[in-house]
Amino acid sequence: MALDEKVVNSEVPAKVAYFEGADGQLYQKVSLVDDSGLPSGSSSGIVTPAHTKVSVGVASTTVIAANTSRKSLLIVNDSDTTVYLNLAGDAAVLNEGVRLNSGGSSYEMSAGLGNLVTGAIAGIHGGSGTKLLLITEGT
Repeated sequence: MALDEKVVNSEVPAKVAYFEGADGQLYQKVSLVDDSGLPSGSSSGIVTPAHTKVSVGVASTTVIAANTSRKSLLIVNDSDTTVYLNLAGDAAVLNEGVRLNSGGSSYEMSAGLGNLVTGAIAGIHGGSGTKLLLITEGT
C-alpha cells in the first residue's frame, strides 16, 4: 500500500507513489501519465474487446489486419505446433519474430506495456495443415 501518491506535473507528467519496504527502506514507483492522470498513451482505461480466431498455415498468413484504433491485443496459440509471428507488417518466417509455443502460449500487447503494434501481423508454422490462434483485440 502506498504511503503517499500524487500526480507530478512537469515537462513529462508522472504519478509518483512512495512505499515502505519490509526492510524499512522508502521506495518510489514512477508511472508516466497523461494530463488526466491516466497511463501515458491511453485515452481511456476502457477497451471494447472483440474475439476472433484465425487458422495459420505453413505459408505466411495474416493473423490480424492493421487497425489504428487498436488499444490492446492478445494472441493465444490454441494448437499443438509452435507458431511464429511477424509484428512488422511483413510476411512471417519460420524461426523469426515472436515465437508462440504450442498449447496456449500467448503474446499480449498494449500501450501500457509499451509494445503496442497497430499494423498488420502475420503468422506461420512448420507443421502440417492449419493451426488455430485465438485473438482478442481491444479498441
